[in-house]
Amino acid sequence: MFGRSKNTLINELDWQAIPSLEKGNQTLEEMSLVIGYYDNYTITKSGHLIGLISVTGINLDLLSRVELEDLFADYNAFLMASLGANSDEVHQYVDLPIPVDMTDYIRHEKKRLIDEMESENPNVFKMQLMASYIFDHEKRQAKKGMATKKHLLALRVKISDQSEEALNQAQAEMTDKLNQTKKDLEDSLADYDITCHILSNTETREIHKNIINFNGK
Repeated sequence: MFGRSKNTLINELDWQAIPSLEKGNQTLEEMSLVIGYYDNYTITKSGHLIGLISVTGINLDLLSRVELEDLFADYNAFLMASLGANSDEVHQYVDLPIPVDMTDYIRHEKKRLIDEMESENPNVFKMQLMASYIFDHEKRQAKKGMATKKHLLALRVKISDQSEEALNQAQAEMTDKLNQTKKDLEDSLADYDITCHILSNTETREIHKNIINFNGK
Protein backbone atom coordinates (compact mmCIF):
# COMPACT_ATOMS: atom_id res chain seq x y z
CA MET A 1 0.00 0.00 0.00
CA PHE A 2 2.74 2.47 0.95
CA GLY A 3 5.80 0.61 -0.26
CA ARG A 4 6.56 -0.61 3.28
CA SER A 5 4.77 -2.73 5.86
CA LYS A 6 1.72 -1.22 7.56
CA ASN A 7 3.12 -1.73 11.07
CA THR A 8 6.37 -0.01 10.18
CA LEU A 9 4.46 2.92 8.70
CA ILE A 10 2.18 3.36 11.70
CA ASN A 11 5.08 3.26 14.17
CA GLU A 12 7.21 5.73 12.24
CA LEU A 13 4.56 8.13 10.96
CA ASP A 14 4.03 11.39 12.81
CA TRP A 15 1.38 13.62 11.26
CA GLN A 16 3.03 16.67 12.87
CA ALA A 17 6.56 15.96 11.63
CA ILE A 18 7.13 18.72 9.08
CA PRO A 19 10.69 18.13 7.83
CA SER A 20 13.20 20.91 8.36
CA LEU A 21 15.83 21.64 5.73
CA GLU A 22 19.36 21.29 7.06
CA LYS A 23 21.35 21.50 3.86
CA GLY A 24 23.92 18.76 3.54
CA ASN A 25 22.92 17.01 6.76
CA GLN A 26 19.85 15.06 5.61
CA THR A 27 18.93 12.52 2.98
CA LEU A 28 16.36 13.36 0.32
CA GLU A 29 13.83 11.12 2.07
CA GLU A 30 14.35 12.96 5.35
CA MET A 31 13.87 16.37 3.72
CA SER A 32 10.88 15.34 1.61
CA LEU A 33 7.34 16.05 2.74
CA VAL A 34 6.16 13.00 0.78
CA ILE A 35 5.82 9.72 2.64
CA GLY A 36 4.15 7.62 -0.04
CA TYR A 37 1.35 7.23 -2.58
CA TYR A 38 -2.15 5.82 -2.34
CA ASP A 39 -4.37 5.37 -5.38
CA ASN A 40 -3.70 8.50 -7.50
CA TYR A 41 -2.76 10.66 -4.54
CA THR A 42 0.27 11.67 -2.47
CA ILE A 43 0.50 11.12 1.29
CA THR A 44 2.45 13.78 3.20
CA LYS A 45 4.16 13.62 6.57
CA SER A 46 1.78 16.34 7.77
CA GLY A 47 -1.11 13.89 7.42
CA HIS A 48 -2.69 15.10 4.20
CA LEU A 49 -3.72 13.43 0.97
CA ILE A 50 -2.79 15.56 -2.05
CA GLY A 51 -4.45 15.38 -5.47
CA LEU A 52 -3.44 17.23 -8.64
CA ILE A 53 -5.44 18.67 -11.53
CA SER A 54 -3.70 19.70 -14.75
CA VAL A 55 -5.29 22.77 -16.38
CA THR A 56 -4.64 24.09 -19.89
CA GLY A 57 -3.45 27.67 -20.05
CA ILE A 58 -5.15 30.76 -21.45
CA ASN A 59 -3.15 33.15 -23.63
CA LEU A 60 -3.94 36.51 -22.01
CA ASP A 61 -2.11 38.42 -24.76
CA LEU A 62 -4.87 37.49 -27.21
CA LEU A 63 -7.67 38.89 -25.04
CA SER A 64 -9.04 42.43 -25.11
CA ARG A 65 -9.38 44.48 -21.94
CA VAL A 66 -13.08 43.64 -21.71
CA GLU A 67 -12.35 39.93 -22.21
CA LEU A 68 -9.67 40.08 -19.50
CA GLU A 69 -12.11 41.69 -17.09
CA ASP A 70 -14.69 39.00 -17.85
CA LEU A 71 -12.08 36.26 -17.38
CA PHE A 72 -10.97 37.58 -13.99
CA ALA A 73 -14.59 38.01 -12.91
CA ASP A 74 -15.39 34.41 -13.88
CA TYR A 75 -12.29 33.12 -12.13
CA ASN A 76 -13.05 35.17 -9.02
CA ALA A 77 -16.56 33.68 -8.97
CA PHE A 78 -15.00 30.20 -9.08
CA LEU A 79 -12.69 31.03 -6.15
CA MET A 80 -15.53 32.49 -4.09
CA ALA A 81 -17.68 29.42 -4.73
CA SER A 82 -14.91 26.95 -3.86
CA LEU A 83 -13.04 28.85 -1.10
CA GLY A 84 -15.24 31.61 0.22
CA ALA A 85 -17.50 29.49 2.43
CA ASN A 86 -14.71 27.36 3.88
CA SER A 87 -11.72 29.11 5.43
CA ASP A 88 -9.93 25.77 5.90
CA GLU A 89 -9.95 24.99 2.17
CA VAL A 90 -6.66 25.48 0.34
CA HIS A 91 -5.93 25.70 -3.39
CA GLN A 92 -2.31 25.77 -4.47
CA TYR A 93 -1.50 26.74 -8.05
CA VAL A 94 1.84 25.63 -9.48
CA ASP A 95 3.46 26.33 -12.85
CA LEU A 96 6.19 23.82 -13.66
CA PRO A 97 8.54 23.43 -16.63
CA ILE A 98 8.12 19.85 -17.85
CA PRO A 99 10.37 18.17 -20.44
CA VAL A 100 8.58 17.60 -23.74
CA ASP A 101 7.99 13.90 -24.46
CA MET A 102 8.82 13.46 -28.14
CA THR A 103 8.77 9.64 -28.10
CA ASP A 104 5.70 9.27 -30.33
CA TYR A 105 6.92 11.95 -32.73
CA ILE A 106 10.37 10.34 -33.04
CA ARG A 107 8.76 6.93 -33.60
CA HIS A 108 6.63 8.44 -36.36
CA GLU A 109 9.69 10.02 -38.00
CA LYS A 110 11.56 6.72 -37.88
CA LYS A 111 8.65 5.01 -39.60
CA ARG A 112 8.70 7.65 -42.35
CA LEU A 113 12.43 7.11 -42.77
CA ILE A 114 12.00 3.33 -43.08
CA ASP A 115 9.17 3.81 -45.59
CA GLU A 116 11.42 6.05 -47.67
CA MET A 117 14.29 3.55 -47.48
CA GLU A 118 12.00 0.74 -48.66
CA SER A 119 10.42 2.73 -51.48
CA GLU A 120 11.18 1.92 -55.12
CA ASN A 121 13.14 5.13 -55.65
CA PRO A 122 14.50 6.25 -52.29
CA ASN A 123 15.65 9.86 -52.10
CA VAL A 124 19.07 9.82 -50.45
CA PHE A 125 19.05 13.53 -49.63
CA LYS A 126 15.59 13.25 -48.03
CA MET A 127 16.70 10.22 -45.97
CA GLN A 128 19.79 12.05 -44.75
CA LEU A 129 17.69 15.05 -43.77
CA MET A 130 15.13 12.90 -41.93
CA ALA A 131 17.90 11.00 -40.14
CA SER A 132 19.50 14.26 -38.99
CA TYR A 133 16.16 15.46 -37.58
CA ILE A 134 15.67 12.18 -35.72
CA PHE A 135 19.19 12.36 -34.30
CA ASP A 136 18.67 15.95 -33.17
CA HIS A 137 15.31 15.20 -31.54
CA GLU A 138 16.67 12.12 -29.75
CA LYS A 139 19.58 14.16 -28.43
CA ARG A 140 17.27 16.93 -27.20
CA GLN A 141 14.98 14.44 -25.50
CA ALA A 142 17.89 12.66 -23.81
CA LYS A 143 19.16 15.98 -22.44
CA LYS A 144 15.63 17.23 -21.72
CA GLY A 145 16.49 20.28 -23.78
CA MET A 146 12.87 21.17 -24.64
CA ALA A 147 10.28 21.99 -22.03
CA THR A 148 6.69 23.11 -21.79
CA LYS A 149 4.93 24.75 -18.87
CA LYS A 150 2.40 22.65 -16.97
CA HIS A 151 -0.30 24.36 -14.92
CA LEU A 152 -1.33 22.40 -11.84
CA LEU A 153 -3.94 22.87 -9.14
CA ALA A 154 -3.19 20.99 -5.91
CA LEU A 155 -5.95 20.11 -3.43
CA ARG A 156 -5.60 18.49 -0.04
CA VAL A 157 -7.69 16.44 2.36
CA LYS A 158 -6.77 15.83 5.99
CA ILE A 159 -6.32 12.19 7.04
CA SER A 160 -8.02 12.08 10.44
CA ASP A 161 -5.78 9.41 11.96
CA GLN A 162 -3.25 6.74 11.05
CA SER A 163 -5.72 3.94 10.36
CA GLU A 164 -6.41 2.39 6.97
CA GLU A 165 -10.08 3.25 7.39
CA ALA A 166 -9.23 6.95 7.75
CA LEU A 167 -7.01 6.73 4.66
CA ASN A 168 -9.79 5.16 2.60
CA GLN A 169 -12.22 7.82 3.82
CA ALA A 170 -9.77 10.58 2.82
CA GLN A 171 -9.31 8.91 -0.57
CA ALA A 172 -13.07 8.94 -1.23
CA GLU A 173 -13.31 12.56 -0.09
CA MET A 174 -10.39 13.57 -2.31
CA THR A 175 -11.91 11.85 -5.36
CA ASP A 176 -15.20 13.71 -4.86
CA LYS A 177 -13.39 17.01 -4.27
CA LEU A 178 -11.24 16.69 -7.39
CA ASN A 179 -14.19 15.74 -9.61
CA GLN A 180 -16.30 18.64 -8.28
CA THR A 181 -13.46 21.17 -8.57
CA LYS A 182 -12.69 20.01 -12.10
CA LYS A 183 -16.35 20.44 -13.10
CA ASP A 184 -16.66 23.85 -11.40
CA LEU A 185 -13.49 25.17 -13.02
CA GLU A 186 -14.45 23.97 -16.51
CA ASP A 187 -17.96 25.38 -16.11
CA SER A 188 -16.68 28.76 -14.84
CA LEU A 189 -14.20 29.16 -17.70
CA ALA A 190 -16.20 27.40 -20.42
CA ASP A 191 -15.91 30.43 -22.73
CA TYR A 192 -12.12 30.01 -22.84
CA ASP A 193 -11.99 26.36 -23.93
CA ILE A 194 -9.90 25.18 -20.98
CA THR A 195 -9.69 21.48 -20.19
CA CYS A 196 -8.86 19.91 -16.85
CA HIS A 197 -7.34 16.50 -16.22
CA ILE A 198 -6.99 14.73 -12.87
CA LEU A 199 -3.48 13.29 -12.68
CA SER A 200 -2.99 9.55 -12.24
CA ASN A 201 -0.47 7.95 -9.90
CA THR A 202 2.04 7.57 -12.74
CA GLU A 203 1.65 11.20 -13.83
CA THR A 204 2.00 12.45 -10.26
CA ARG A 205 5.22 10.48 -9.76
CA GLU A 206 6.55 11.88 -13.04
CA ILE A 207 5.86 15.40 -11.79
CA HIS A 208 7.76 14.69 -8.57
CA LYS A 209 10.64 13.13 -10.49
CA ASN A 210 10.98 16.19 -12.70
CA ILE A 211 10.91 18.54 -9.71
CA ILE A 212 13.75 16.63 -8.08
CA ASN A 213 15.83 15.88 -11.17
CA PHE A 214 14.65 17.98 -14.12
CA ASN A 215 17.89 17.76 -16.13
CA GLY A 216 18.44 14.07 -15.51
CA LYS A 217 21.90 14.69 -14.07
